[in-house]
Amino acid sequence: MRTVVILISLIQAICAISVADNLAQKISLSSDSSYLAPNQKSTISLFYESDNGLPATGIGIRVYFDSSEIQLNSLSNVLPNSNIGIQTLKDTENYDGNTNTDKYIVGAWANVNGGWPNVPLQPVKLFDLQVLTSHSFEGTQMNAVVTSSDVNFKGVGSSLSILGSDR
Repeated sequence: MRTVVILISLIQAICAISVADNLAQKISLSSDSSYLAPNQKSTISLFYESDNGLPATGIGIRVYFDSSEIQLNSLSNVLPNSNIGIQTLKDTENYDGNTNTDKYIVGAWANVNGGWPNVPLQPVKLFDLQVLTSHSFEGTQMNAVVTSSDVNFKGVGSSLSILGSDR
């Protein structure tokens, strides 16, 4: 009987690990417009969502962009819950493997108790970027990546293509 109980416990543990391996923390970029003209202001938002709305210990993110195409004017509406900090850095090491991006925004949220983001509904906005397109803007792509995730989740990033417009 003891062998059966141990075997059942082992199967349950394996199933729990399989379920955790399939859970994801996802970040996605969203723009108030798919098409932007030269010298146009726009807001780009970064959203977070976990599978089944489950809480996590936090997340680390980077958002890569081409500063010759879009200028970051300001960052606002930062989710304050367990925010560690956000800053903009030069991508001198080409971390995202995209030679068109030269800067990135790095941010992190952490809660050692595992209750992050502590909101009733997901997706939740992590922050808004107020940007201005260049005078010769023809289009660009921004890449959002998860640099660190809760051990029970895999991190899933996204890209946003913003097309140029002759408006």
